[in-house]
Amino acid sequence: MSAAVLDLSTRRIKIYASAYDATARADIDEHAADLANPHAVTKAQVGLANADNTADAAKPVSTAQAAALALKAPLASPALTGVPTAPTAAFGTVSGQLATTQFVQAAVNALDIPDVTGDLAAHLADNDNPHAVTASDVGLGAVDNTADAAKPVSAAQQTAINVASAAAAAAQADIDGHQANTGNPHAVTKAQVGLGNVANLAAADLPVSTATQAALNTKAPLSAATDAAEALADATAAQAAADQAIADAAAAQTDATQALADAATAKAAADAAQADATAALEAIEGVGGTIIGAGGASHPGETPALYGQTKTGPAGAVVPVDPAWVATSAAGSVLRIDAATASDPQTIAPAAPVPLEAGRLYEIRWKVQRVVDPADPLNDSITLGIRWLAADKTGLPGDAGTTIVIDATLVVADGESGGGLRVAAAANPLADVVAPAAARYFRPFIDLYGDSHVTDVIVLGVDDVSAGIGGAPLILPLLDVDPAAAPGAGLMALYGLRNADGSATLRMQAGTDPAPMDIILNVGAGA
Repeated sequence: MSAAVLDLSTRRIKIYASAYDATARADIDEHAADLANPHAVTKAQVGLANADNTADAAKPVSTAQAAALALKAPLASPALTGVPTAPTAAFGTVSGQLATTQFVQAAVNALDIPDVTGDLAAHLADNDNPHAVTASDVGLGAVDNTADAAKPVSAAQQTAINVASAAAAAAQADIDGHQANTGNPHAVTKAQVGLGNVANLAAADLPVSTATQAALNTKAPLSAATDAAEALADATAAQAAADQAIADAAAAQTDATQALADAATAKAAADAAQADATAALEAIEGVGGTIIGAGGASHPGETPALYGQTKTGPAGAVVPVDPAWVATSAAGSVLRIDAATASDPQTIAPAAPVPLEAGRLYEIRWKVQRVVDPADPLNDSITLGIRWLAADKTGLPGDAGTTIVIDATLVVADGESGGGLRVAAAANPLADVVAPAAARYFRPFIDLYGDSHVTDVIVLGVDDVSAGIGGAPLILPLLDVDPAAAPGAGLMALYGLRNADGSATLRMQAGTDPAPMDIILNVGAGA
């Protein structure tokens, strides 16, 4: 309806206004009756922008509701916190009702339980077998209650004693029977007693000896009576000589029998002494073999039991080498050290320390060979050293306790490497190394460094070469040297010694020069 229609006529204005009013009213009524949100009002416009269009029955548990529910215990197996309370049932109630602490305490008080704490403590402190445990209860029912000193000889022990006694008696009977046997049990011959040319003839059967016949041939024939008398005298003399020869032979046989008996006794004593010495050596050194030293072992692969991994202490206290290290190479039996299976460094040394004696000369011999090169050959070296030991076989302290002789860098391409040097207890022109004054023993050792090499220890031994020294040195004067310059300046000492390989060495010590000169004489083992 347009209100712009204007008519200057008042009547016409009224007509138009009336018409407009009726139409407008109809429109307003129609609009008011429209319930389909004619103005498109939104939930935000009515202050419900956060509300979800869900029915009450379909609404989920809100966050606030979930938080409130979390503070509540479930009906099934609730885990209550704090101090929950419940009604206390009357004493004697038997039902499914919860029992409060008050109900429980009342029930306990009604039981009148005695106090057994004191009785239990007394029982635990009773060490007088309160349960009457018997020997059978602890598996010793057959054991007699006797002190060690009062125990009788057991049946097994008596049997062993009887067997040993019988064996000893039998052995003694054999010895007594042999000693009483005068029937020449050793079949001694007349040649063995120096009578090989004597004939076993009666006096009447003895022939005229060559010498006697020669003497008779020089005699002139006499009367028959004289000849008979002389023949009788000669026969009597021959009989006497034969009787004396027989007596001498019997005495010689008796002496030979006694000599054989004495020899058997001496041999038995020697065997017993050797057994005692062997047992003593095994007990003292703990290695069951020859002590490393003069004439001792030198090849660890041949006698691994005589070597260990320890530089100090007596033979019985050393850490033994692993028998699995023994291997065979072109050099024979060796100790093959695989560093990957051993600690770093790996030490090889004689099990028995070598005693130092004044005036003796000892030679250390060693030989090694790389089988697999170490990862760092320059730092993973091989060291030959000497550990000096005190009288109790502990190591001397400080730098004086060890002498490093060689620190070598070896690889497989070097092949076998080794050498020798001589050690003495005091200053000696033949010695390469002189022991510290406090040393009473020494032990040579080889240290192998690194954790990736494989190395063969072929030789490590000590020989007493004192016997190879050719007696006292030969002292010769030196020409054109003033003896007054220094004591001994005008003299030269010559020493001769036999080397382990059979060659000989001539050592010259000139004047006061501390460095001797060695000349190797290849004269062989028989020279």
